[in-house]
Amino acid sequence: MPFRHFSPEANLFALVAAGVMKLFPGSKKRRYTYTPDEPSAEEEANISAMQGVVSAHEDCTAEVIPINVFGRRQVETFRLLSPGDMVTLRIKNDDIKVFAYGEYICELIPQADSNLERLLKDNVPFEAYLGGRDLAFLYSDTYDSCSIIVFYKLEGVGPTKVNLF
Repeated sequence: MPFRHFSPEANLFALVAAGVMKLFPGSKKRRYTYTPDEPSAEEEANISAMQGVVSAHEDCTAEVIPINVFGRRQVETFRLLSPGDMVTLRIKNDDIKVFAYGEYICELIPQADSNLERLLKDNVPFEAYLGGRDLAFLYSDTYDSCSIIVFYKLEGVGPTKVNLF
């Protein structure tokens, strides 16, 4: 289709120039395929620790609950934990609180269908662990985004198969 605003000679020149440019290979667009990096030694150790925790609780129900830790002191204390380390959960004034090394870390807000509040109020035995940490916030001194994994046994509630990947 000829260009309407240019003379026929200019149109012919543009077509010839475009044809010549096709003959010379320019920079080729390359497709980038994402291939994940090999896990670091630390990541492998964390995965191995969590596999051990999950294996020890195969006959339990598991709940994974995200938490957000705010404040320099709380973040510094909580980052002393590695995935697979135990944390303490307590209920006070109908709020579930997370503790590490005896220090208050943050409040935990379970999903509506969670059994966690029932466990705490009825003194049902359970174990809670640091499940993982969001590495996007690793360099923040005042914020940490993590998950807690809680294992328990309740009559009528079957075991959970935990997938770490």
